[in-house]
Order: sequence, then C-alpha cells, then structure tokens
Amino acid sequence: MFHTLSKVTLAVTMMFMEEDSAKRIIELFRSRGFSSSIRIGIMIYLLAKKKAFFMDMVSDLDITPGNLWSHLVKLQGEGYIEIKYVLTDRPRRLIVLTKKGTDEILRLLNEIMKILNLLKS
Repeated sequence: MFHTLSKVTLAVTMMFMEEDSAKRIIELFRSRGFSSSIRIGIMIYLLAKKKAFFMDMVSDLDITPGNLWSHLVKLQGEGYIEIKYVLTDRPRRLIVLTKKGTDEILRLLNEIMKILNLLKS
C-alpha cells in the first residue's frame, strides 16, 4: 500500500523521469523497509551515525520505545540493520546499519536527488 509520499513521488517520477527510474523508486517505496516515513528517518539517522544505542535513538528521534522497536524489527527483517546486545556498564541494545541497509538508503536518496535536480531545471 502506498502512502502519500509514494503517491507524490510516483506522479513526479512519471512526469519527469524515464520508466526505469520510475520503477526503481516505486520498488523502493513498496519494500517493507521504506514503506514508512519513520523507517526512512531511522535509516537516514543510522546512515549518519552507522550505529547507535537503542535508548539514544529513542531520545534523538523523539519516538516511543515501543514504536521504535516495531520499526527496527521490520528493518532487521529486511536485512537493513542488525540488533546486537552488548555489555557496557549495563546490557544495552546496539543498532547497526548493515551494508545492505547502507546501499538501499543511498539508492533511495539518490533517486530522490534525481527528482529534485529535474525539478530545479
């Protein structure tokens, strides 16, 4: 199911881009990992940090622990992140962006940049 961002992206993509490019961005938005703007935000956050502790993410992203956890489980299921349990001063969950996750979020951002560049010209 498309959400609003996907519908807008589809419309713009179809107007300005080749059919192959349109198919790529639609495919990305249909994936379980990128079907939510919250998950896209989580992926961009992890792209910048590479890894983060769960409670730091709760604080930085201003999201409830339960909501964050449900999104992380879906991202893990897609292979975009790993959830590791580490011992520091206490047991903690460390969220790590995988190579697949890095590649996919960069691919999405690249497609969005193509659309923005087309709109500028």
